[in-house]
Amino acid sequence: MPLRNYWIMKTKLQISAILVLLTAMVGVGISYGPLYAFHVAGFAFLILFVLKLRQNLTELPFLKKKLHFLHVPLFMIVWYALSILWSTDRALAVNQVFYLLNAFLIFLAAYFAIRDRSDIRRFLFLAGILAAIEILISFLEAGGIARWPISPYSDLVELFRRSIGYNPNMDAEIIAAINKTPTGFHWNPNDLAAYMLMIIPFFLFSKRIWIKIVFPIAALSIILLTGSRAVLIGVALMAFFYVFLYQTRKNILIISGVFAFLVIAFLIARPYLKEKYEVKYREISTTTDAALKFFTTDHELVNDTSSIAIRQNLIENGMHAFKESYGLGVGGGNSQVVQKESDNTHGIFSMHNFWIEILVEGGALVFGLWVVWYFLLLRRSYLWWRRKIPEENRRLSAAVSLSMIGAVIAIISISSAIYFLPFWLLLALAVRMNDLNRNQISGHFGSAQ
Repeated sequence: MPLRNYWIMKTKLQISAILVLLTAMVGVGISYGPLYAFHVAGFAFLILFVLKLRQNLTELPFLKKKLHFLHVPLFMIVWYALSILWSTDRALAVNQVFYLLNAFLIFLAAYFAIRDRSDIRRFLFLAGILAAIEILISFLEAGGIARWPISPYSDLVELFRRSIGYNPNMDAEIIAAINKTPTGFHWNPNDLAAYMLMIIPFFLFSKRIWIKIVFPIAALSIILLTGSRAVLIGVALMAFFYVFLYQTRKNILIISGVFAFLVIAFLIARPYLKEKYEVKYREISTTTDAALKFFTTDHELVNDTSSIAIRQNLIENGMHAFKESYGLGVGGGNSQVVQKESDNTHGIFSMHNFWIEILVEGGALVFGLWVVWYFLLLRRSYLWWRRKIPEENRRLSAAVSLSMIGAVIAIISISSAIYFLPFWLLLALAVRMNDLNRNQISGHFGSAQ
């Protein structure tokens, strides 16, 4: 094949891979019914990928060396496929396999989208623009000025083969709160909050001071406006580790000064916020109380329809089903069957705790592998931050590791992370940066070319 055509094909493949990653950031935000822009980009990427393999332009990077940090995702796909055999609802199990295949597609695309330091800069620039657009849209939604059309609170949502997510006959106070609740590209306020948590570290480790200050504050503001208490706890956890693991003593003093300024600004603005966003203000102000009730109060002593009681019932039902499966797991997606049969979660069937979801559906083996894999990947990403490697690699590795720390809590706040594409993008970046950093140390940077 002519050299010119080789480079055209190579460029097309990389562009399609970058589009896969960017559309994964958007997720459901650009979709029509169940079809996402991500699926279209993924299909185009797979076609180019297969064509490139057929022309022997390159080998799969995984075939050249060991599968660094990809064994567990591959094993999960195989196990969830096998679980179809013993699942009560096999259609749900097939769906879970499809979701995991989408996740692995993101891992694969990351190998071809990010090959060297220039690719890192290019991707972060494009991802930063996309994140800034979503932040702007979220603020417009919170101000009642505009609404992204693919949102359960949008009047246009039915044009995209989706349903309005609330009852128009609800109490006026609730309707007013809904109209000022941001969802961005991610459909659900909790999902938006989780996404905002995950991108904060990438701004914090920017070289530009104004980005380090403006965008984390903006993202935190959106989290507060969503009223997601669990994500707020995740932010607090992330802030703790950011100060004590990633900063020097000099920087800690500067951060303390910025924090003190923000506290003063919040206290000044508190009366205005309480009046304008009363419902969300009440939710956020009870974060600590809600967390204590969740861990210390029996669900029978809490209001049965409260978020706390429902989450407690979801976990209790799931753990009971896990024990009855003798640790094998009920099969992919079949925790929903468990919740429906229990009939005590008021129409909420998703586990709302991804860690428990993996245990209940995948069983003890998959859960154990997943936990070990996640924290080893997190640890490896953090250790690269401590190594003498190129600055861009260090910063991105640090951002990934800190984001993974916050995500430990964030993926508890959303209904399920199995199809939350930004979460898998975060893990794909962690795996890819580990691979690139290893190549940097061994002198073979950019091996996925």
